[in-house]
Amino acid sequence: MSLKTLLLAAVQAMSLPLATEAQVGERRWSEPMPLGAGTARAFVRSGPSAPSEVGVVFDEAALEGLPNDVSSWPWNIYDAAGQLVTPCCGAETLMRFPDSCGEQPFDHVVVNWMPTGHGPAGVYDHPHFDIHFYLITPEQRAEIAIPSAEERCSVNGQLVPLSCEMYARATVPLPTAMEPPGYTDIGSARPGMGNHLYDLSAPEHHGHTFARTFLFGKFDGSLIFMEPMITHQFFTELSGEECHAIAMPGAMPESGWYPTRYCMRRDHACGEIEVRMDAFRLFPAAAAVDGCYEAQATSTDAPGSSSQAHGGVGHP
Repeated sequence: MSLKTLLLAAVQAMSLPLATEAQVGERRWSEPMPLGAGTARAFVRSGPSAPSEVGVVFDEAALEGLPNDVSSWPWNIYDAAGQLVTPCCGAETLMRFPDSCGEQPFDHVVVNWMPTGHGPAGVYDHPHFDIHFYLITPEQRAEIAIPSAEERCSVNGQLVPLSCEMYARATVPLPTAMEPPGYTDIGSARPGMGNHLYDLSAPEHHGHTFARTFLFGKFDGSLIFMEPMITHQFFTELSGEECHAIAMPGAMPESGWYPTRYCMRRDHACGEIEVRMDAFRLFPAAAAVDGCYEAQATSTDAPGSSSQAHGGVGHP
């Protein structure tokens, strides 16, 4: 890593706005939104000079009364006669984050309830929640447009739920510095979401029943969301707290603070379930460091080189 990169990261850290004294340590909440028979709220919490938590809390009643009718899903695909041909992409609950002095990177969070799961078949076809923390706005998500049935693109002999133009944009490769280590693009692109990147080393891809996992999303060659994906059964059986490290890339779309861990917690006394991301670290923008990553990747072929292609600032 060059001195220039280190200095850039230091300047970016100093330029980030600090939380006010009143905001340090307290959670700030979104408006509650209906979820199942209960409600959900998004929250942020600030530390003295950086965000400390971002997440969603819903009451235990939200695990009951969840909708099973696919006809109300907002990203469904219809043919010219108005017939539903491709249900997509779950019942959606959107929450905007409260004002957080601009230090945390997420614009909003969407909880997608998938009553029968989704593909790949035999892996994620269990009732679960997709919890998308978006780095882009709802308006930008809407630009990943729903195609008509006739506009769906044929990829390797199968129709995907995007036009060929949208699918091409969804599969643009990420800059080297922005690639999450161990994640793979399998073409799982959806309207209003983007393209989901999977960790194919996760237990559910090797014969174990899916319980919880973590995904990234991309579009137009940039990361656009981070996503804990958790089954209904996992929440039902959860007691206490469980946390896992996120395999972060060396750089992000914009310089700033990003979480490096996700946690699930159930408090039976309070009747609450929480999904949060924390352990924020400062990451540089991929545009500022990607050339260095390419140079490092090339140098690994040189005799005696100890450089690593994914060894940039902020890599956990």
